[in-house]
Amino acid sequence: MVRLRMVIDCFMEAWEFLKTSGQAAFIKLLKITTLSYLVAVLFILTALIPFFVLDGRTDISTIIIPLLFSIGVIFLGIFFSSVVSSISLNVIDGMFQKREASIKTKFMGNLIPMLKWSVFRVALFSPYIVLYYWFFTSAASSIDYEFSSLLFTLVKRSIDLVSVVIGFFIMFGIYELIIARQGLFPSLLRSINLVKNNFIETVAFVIIKGIINSLLVIPLIILFLLYVFLLIASASSIPNAALLIAAVGVLLLFVSLIFFSALSATIFIPLEYIYWKKIREKNTN
Repeated sequence: MVRLRMVIDCFMEAWEFLKTSGQAAFIKLLKITTLSYLVAVLFILTALIPFFVLDGRTDISTIIIPLLFSIGVIFLGIFFSSVVSSISLNVIDGMFQKREASIKTKFMGNLIPMLKWSVFRVALFSPYIVLYYWFFTSAASSIDYEFSSLLFTLVKRSIDLVSVVIGFFIMFGIYELIIARQGLFPSLLRSINLVKNNFIETVAFVIIKGIINSLLVIPLIILFLLYVFLLIASASSIPNAALLIAAVGVLLLFVSLIFFSALSATIFIPLEYIYWKKIREKNTN
């Protein structure tokens, strides 16, 4: 119980922060979250432009270049959106350090660190790409499909387990990279050491945080199910208005997603920040 006291203190301190500065933090993070989502949407819409230009032509020689362009634009959108999102860490750090964090300045400062982080994340994800490529090519060949499917499931679950373990140990790497301004590999190693030296406490921290996060997601799930129900009901009773209702519903879901994402960031970033600071100080001492 003594070892878990630090975890309890983190949640108590985070609660005090939310009571005193939660509204200000939410407004700042809502601005960043909205900007992040808008950047992603802008790039996705840009990625669709070539397919409108093609006007239904689907031969491989015509579609390959627009397809590569669209994939590249989507990857750029995900990257720039993640850079904007990373500013949330700087904002929370600034609030605890009693200083302002400029979005423009932090965006430029986070570009290279987030580029390194993104390349690292893609490298971690690459086994899934290889696995799915192998499965679809083997399924299309003469190899027994049931055997391929079973082997695919076993390998995927193994990769999932490894990914979870790696994600657990490097969970504070992004804080070291963005706030402490360490290099990529020093940040990863630092996070691994912090988690390893506070393993029981970190497991408890992640479990409690996961429970709170599950409770937070419930309203969003209810909103989504309500939207689906209303869409089906309206499509059957007012077929001519189904498209309009679907568009309004998607817009409302988009706004709700931004709101809940900002709310989640407001709750969990200060909590993770406080815990990271505590285990960092403990490890230093």
